[in-house]
Amino acid sequence: MYGARNFDHNTFPVYANHPYFVWVNYNSCEAFKCTSDQKFPVNSYKKLSSGSNFKLVIFGDSISTGAEASMPELTYFGMYKDFLAKQFPRSHISLYNGSKGGDSTVEGLIRLDKDVLEQKPDLVLVAFGMNDHNLRGWGGVEPTQYQKNLNKIVLRIKQQGADVILLSPFPPNPDWKFGTHMMNLYADAVRKSAAQTDSVYADVYSVWIKVLKRKDIQSLLGNNINHPNDFGHWLYFQSLSSIKF
Repeated sequence: MYGARNFDHNTFPVYANHPYFVWVNYNSCEAFKCTSDQKFPVNSYKKLSSGSNFKLVIFGDSISTGAEASMPELTYFGMYKDFLAKQFPRSHISLYNGSKGGDSTVEGLIRLDKDVLEQKPDLVLVAFGMNDHNLRGWGGVEPTQYQKNLNKIVLRIKQQGADVILLSPFPPNPDWKFGTHMMNLYADAVRKSAAQTDSVYADVYSVWIKVLKRKDIQSLLGNNINHPNDFGHWLYFQSLSSIKF
């Protein structure tokens, strides 16, 4: 696939990047830092601080199923659960994943009752957008409708008393044929939805753009299209863990 432009992944027998990754982890005095002006939800903070049982629900598309992560512990939500457990050692945190590959916010609304509300969550990480951003005819949803769908999802969750953190999507491979490649509009829709619904915003998009100044897109993707590799999941985690308590 090297040098391919406007490519259709269906025409390649293999298009993932995994055989070419070399992972290096090290400490540095100039380590990557992610900052946020967002504050962790008050009700969730109080419940975690009290040592109560706490239920975290993940709700999104294939990225949020953990697609392309090499092990469950390296998914963004696995790392975030462990992070919360270290911050609040008295609390027992359980995790339910209501994500489904290929879904946009349209399918998310259909599944909301079964995969979120019936689970009686305390905190929900809502992470749709990668499939919404596809071309029309490939499951795409216009940015304005995407924002409306997010608002509906979030408000129904909050009506049940749970908190919500909304995660923005990141830009996929710009040479992939089936994307609109207007992810900035979708990220902005997530930011606006968070403001309109009084939810917390995790700005994955800006973190991704920042890293792309130093790395190429293939270094962040597991399937060479739209799934983050382990490092990409770590970037998701950075955007979440930067939210202030």
